[in-house]
Amino acid sequence: MEKWFKIAGNLLMFTVIAAVLYGGYYFIEPKFKQARDLEAQRDEFIRKIAYKQREIDSLKQKQQRFASDPHYVERVLREHKRVKPNEILFVTDK
Repeated sequence: MEKWFKIAGNLLMFTVIAAVLYGGYYFIEPKFKQARDLEAQRDEFIRKIAYKQREIDSLKQKQQRFASDPHYVERVLREHKRVKPNEILFVTDK
């Protein structure tokens, strides 16, 4: 009889440990998935921020050139088919 109690106790202990491990996995695994998803989202935001920063730097360079380089201003205006007073614009097909 004492042997059965020992076997039942061991079986009960194994069942409790298995239940705790399964419960831990059941509750913790979604948190790991959420952490991975948030990390991927953070990486995407960092990539977008870097892209926008490069875009801002490019625009600042253009702004600086507009302020300091009259030849650049004239080139950009002519690319957009702007003319000086008393000039005639000839448009040709490329």
